Amino acid sequence: MKKFTFKSMNLIMPFILIVLLSSVTFGQIKKVTTPSITITFRVDMTYQYEKQAFNPFMDTLDITGTMNGWAGSLHMNSIGSSLIYEIVYTLDSNTIQQYKFRINGNSATTETIPNRMYLVPDHADTVTSIYNDYQPGTVPMTFKCHMGYQMQIGKFDKTKDYLDIAGTMNNMGAYDVLFDRGDDSIYVITMNIDTINITNVIPVEFKFRINGDWATSEFPDGGANRVARVQDTTNGFQNIVDVWYNDEDPAIPAPPIATNVNLQGNLAVGETLTGTYTYHDINGDPEGNSHYNWFRADSLSQPEPEEITGVMAVNYVLTAADAHKFIAFQVTPVSATGDPIVGNPVRIWTTNFVSGVGIDETNHHSIRFYPNPADDFLNIENSGSIEKIEIYNVIGEKMISCPVTTRGKITLNTTLLNSGVYFIKIYQENSGTSTSKFIKK
Repeated sequence: MKKFTFKSMNLIMPFILIVLLSSVTFGQIKKVTTPSITITFRVDMTYQYEKQAFNPFMDTLDITGTMNGWAGSLHMNSIGSSLIYEIVYTLDSNTIQQYKFRINGNSATTETIPNRMYLVPDHADTVTSIYNDYQPGTVPMTFKCHMGYQMQIGKFDKTKDYLDIAGTMNNMGAYDVLFDRGDDSIYVITMNIDTINITNVIPVEFKFRINGDWATSEFPDGGANRVARVQDTTNGFQNIVDVWYNDEDPAIPAPPIATNVNLQGNLAVGETLTGTYTYHDINGDPEGNSHYNWFRADSLSQPEPEEITGVMAVNYVLTAADAHKFIAFQVTPVSATGDPIVGNPVRIWTTNFVSGVGIDETNHHSIRFYPNPADDFLNIENSGSIEKIEIYNVIGEKMISCPVTTRGKITLNTTLLNSGVYFIKIYQENSGTSTSKFIKK
C-alpha cells in the first residue's frame, strides 16, 4: 500500500483524508470491485395470476439470491401492463448466481423449486423464467449428465468449463446451462417441454456441449443426436433423462482409447521419431500390448499411404526411403484384461516432410544459400553442378521448380511466396538430393 504524506493543508485535503479513512478496514484500504455485466432477470407471473396465487394490484414481487446476499431486492417492475416482471443487476462475468423469486417478500410464498442457477456470461443478457416453472401446456423434463469420467481424462475442468444443452426445445443452441447441484459431478437442468411433443408423439432431440461449442459436443464428427420421449406428468410421472457424457459410463464395458497422440523428434534421415499417447480405459483395465504401426506418404492427401513393414515399436529411425515423405505413427490401444480389449486405431501425421540431411544452411554437398530469412530473392552457391531446384511449402505443395544449366551463384525470385517457412530441395549431378529449410519474410 502506498504511503501518503501530507505536506500542506488545503480545502480539499480534509475531504481526501475522510474518504481514505472511511475505506480503511483492519488497517487496510478496501479493494472495491465494480461488476461489469448488466443482467436483466425477468419472471412471467401469468399463470400464478390465473391460479389466483398472485394479484398484480395488491402483491409485490422480488428476487432473493446470491446477488443480494439472500436478503431480497427492491420490488420488481412489470413491463408495461403485462404480467412479466423484471429487475436489473450488474454482476461479475463468469460467476454463478443462485436465486429464487418470491411474492410479498415472504418465505412462505417463495418458489418451491430448487434454487435457480445462472452462469453470468461476458455480455449483457436477459434471463426469462416462469414462476415455479409452472406453465400450462408444458411438462417439466429434467436432464442429468454425468461428467465424472470427462473430468478424470482431462476433458472437463469444473473450475473453468461449463456444460450446456442444445436441442429441438431451444433451437439447438440456447444458453441453457447445467449445474452440479450436489457436487457429485452430475450436472442438472429442468426445462419446460411443450405438450405438443406428447400429443403428436414428437421426441426431443438434443446433445450436451462443453462450453457451448459444437466442436466439443457429444458424439462429434456427425454423431447422432440423443432422443428422448416426453410423457404426461399428471399421474406423478417424472420425465428424467439420466446419461453419461458421450455415453462413457465406467459401469458399462467399453474398449480402451488412445488420446493426445503425438510425434516427437527431428524430421531428418538418421533421426529417431517417437510416438507418444495417453492410454485410457473407462473400466479401469490396465494397458496390455498395444499395437504400433508406421506409415509414409508423398503428401497428406495420399489415399493409400505405404505401411513401413517390420516396425512395431513407438520409436522409428528415419531412413533414406523416408526422405521428402510425410510420416505417420499409429497406435491401437489394447487392454490387458476386460472385454472388449482392443480399441480403435488412432493415427497422426507429421506436418512437414522429412529432409534428407537435416535442417541446415550448409549441407554435405557444398551448397550454401542466403539470406535466411529471405526477402524477394534467395541466392544459392555451389561448387558442383545443380540440375534442379524445387521449393515446397510446409504441407508439401511444390511452389517453385527451376532447372539449372549454369554453375556458381544462382538467384531465385521468391517475391510471389507468402511469408512463412519453406523447404528447398536441391538435385545435384551424381550426388543425389538434399533438403533444407528457409524462412520467407
